Amino acid sequence: MNEELLHYVWRYKKFPLGNLQTTDGEPIEIIDFGLPNTNEGADFSNAKIKINNLIWAGDVEIHLKSSDWQQHQHHKNRAYNNVILHVVAECNCRVFDADNREIPQLELKIPNRIIDNLFSHDIHFILCEKSLAELKSSVVKDAWLESLLVERFIRKTEDIKAVLAQNGNDWENAFYLFLARNFGFGKNADAFMMLAKSLPLNYLRKHKDNFLQTEALLFGEAGLLPDKSSDDYTNLLIQEYNFLRQKFQLTPIPTHLWKMFRLRPMNFPHIRIAQFAALLQKYDCLFSKIIENPIKEALHELFRVEVSDFWNTHYNFSNPSRSRSKHLTNNSLDAIIINSVIPFLFAYGQLQGRDSLCEQALNLLNELPAEKNKIVEKFHQLHFPTHSAADTQALLQLKNCYCDTRKCLQCRFFHEITSNSF
Repeated sequence: MNEELLHYVWRYKKFPLGNLQTTDGEPIEIIDFGLPNTNEGADFSNAKIKINNLIWAGDVEIHLKSSDWQQHQHHKNRAYNNVILHVVAECNCRVFDADNREIPQLELKIPNRIIDNLFSHDIHFILCEKSLAELKSSVVKDAWLESLLVERFIRKTEDIKAVLAQNGNDWENAFYLFLARNFGFGKNADAFMMLAKSLPLNYLRKHKDNFLQTEALLFGEAGLLPDKSSDDYTNLLIQEYNFLRQKFQLTPIPTHLWKMFRLRPMNFPHIRIAQFAALLQKYDCLFSKIIENPIKEALHELFRVEVSDFWNTHYNFSNPSRSRSKHLTNNSLDAIIINSVIPFLFAYGQLQGRDSLCEQALNLLNELPAEKNKIVEKFHQLHFPTHSAADTQALLQLKNCYCDTRKCLQCRFFHEITSNSF
């Protein structure tokens, strides 16, 4: 257990308020719990407490053990002379201020169930999963998940602002970098981002009218082109990249960054780069196109591109394969919209003062199907709604930013679970 839990218990009144007594048996009535103090001095200021029919106004200090008072040298610090109550989990000694005045103490016993939820070292999906599975209030769930969803996209807006600042507030270029990362679909996200950073968008724009050169720049800079080949198209790509490499003074990223292990052929980096090339070659100002008509059907159509003929019969630069269309599937399109388009729509709306775009971005999430991953599946087993991408994005925010970082005391679900536990 730590002091943060005691702070939480005191601040949110998570304990029975009737029949309270000091450790010396004097009756206590808490009139005002005080305000959290972030400056030097006691933990809570401006509290008002009646002890043995006498009303005191002052500060409240919180420790795990009474002996922490001496250990922290508060008995020598006059900044703590205004403390009227010492709240502890375990009273193991008397405490005095710098004027040798004894300070009344209140011992708060926290149920083991709460401590086990927060500080158990057992392996769980989330610490409070047993209690969370029993949470029935749909109103509480819906309200907190809605807040988590907005919180997630406000955080993503900050990430986008940082990239914009590095790119002269060029929205198209910033979108290019984020989109590239998401074309990595997890395993190759970092490699794709490195590729985009090493190959500025304006270089690709200069050769937008030549599909061969667009592919040559991307595959060459990705380090995936072979030194030589018996295939005519591959040799053309090699020839073009060698010329463009000299023109733009390019350096390919290390080939070993690309992950192939346990990937389905359709997810090979070669196929994803071919799809990315087709998209960049088709549109000069892609983000501007998105803003023009940010509805699901239009976005699907926008990103539904066909790769060059070579890739319909190849998964890499080696042996040919049976002919198969390599367009983005609906699941891939949805993933791109969720992870690239919607964050940028929301950020653009926020930073440009266009609230309607923020609303459209969040409405899009409600129209898109729920994402499928291990985290979502676990929450589904805990009876959480997983009907749309809005639900799953909120749950990802909960898991990554609260559960995994053990910020239980800032979670509304924890407040609800513990409301009747003390």
